[in-house]
Amino acid sequence: MTISANIFKPGTTEANAVSPIIWSPDIIKTIYEKAVFPQLGKIDTRQLGVPGRQYNYTLDSAIETGILTPGVATPVQSLSFSNVSVVFYSYGGAVQIDEQQMAQELTSVLDSVNSGAYNSAIVNRDDVISTELYNTTATGVYVNGTTSSTIAATDVLDTKTIVKLDTEMMQTQAGGCKAIVIHPKQAYSLRTDANFIDYSKNPVTAGTILRTGEIGSVGYQGVAVFVSNQITSATENSITVYKAIALGRNNPFVFMPKKNMQFYVEKETERERAYTFSWNEIFGTKILVNDSVVVVTSATGY
Repeated sequence: MTISANIFKPGTTEANAVSPIIWSPDIIKTIYEKAVFPQLGKIDTRQLGVPGRQYNYTLDSAIETGILTPGVATPVQSLSFSNVSVVFYSYGGAVQIDEQQMAQELTSVLDSVNSGAYNSAIVNRDDVISTELYNTTATGVYVNGTTSSTIAATDVLDTKTIVKLDTEMMQTQAGGCKAIVIHPKQAYSLRTDANFIDYSKNPVTAGTILRTGEIGSVGYQGVAVFVSNQITSATENSITVYKAIALGRNNPFVFMPKKNMQFYVEKETERERAYTFSWNEIFGTKILVNDSVVVVTSATGY
């Protein structure tokens, strides 16, 4: 038996009229990175919702105690202070949707807008903080004692480098290294290092809840290791390198919220027939102790 020329088959205009396209009511959302940096600094909420365009921290300098000589007056030393200023900035965004489009679109669109606004704000906080941390005046460290002009593809991040860094930071105002934030590509060589301790295998931390971005430690009670895509890359000596950020135990930086994030919905004029969805927050961030912020450069390791 032959196929008739009048067969009703898919792909024709007539068939398409009775073969609907079905859309999922849910929108698969973009994955946003979770905040890593705020938890590693000083979160100071004293300026939240109160007047003030700038907040200053006062830092003192060391004074000394020494042996005294009989018959000689106690020598007088000078006092010295400095300050760090936190300036506040607004961050936010907006989208606009036509009134007719709102009436005919999937109900999950507004949920997607809300989710995107909240999560993009979190990513922005990490971006702003990491940008500030790269302004540190502390001398940076290159793996294996290399420099920008000698680093090679084999100079990958390892536990020995981090232990050495911790030792060196113990001899400064950093008081040691409490955490290091690395790029995912730096994490590869570190996680395959036999001396790297996965938190699930650490008897001190096994069973505890990891902080956001935390993957393990170097030493059972040593330096916590975090991963973030905010870590930047560069081209040095003709190879791609990554700039991890090591944070000391003594007040590396402050994150100071001024106004918590708020979400707004505004209807434009009746003639414009549109709704604007906007969000914003105000905060400031600043390095407090430069010795507590050290940039560590290595090859990709991946």
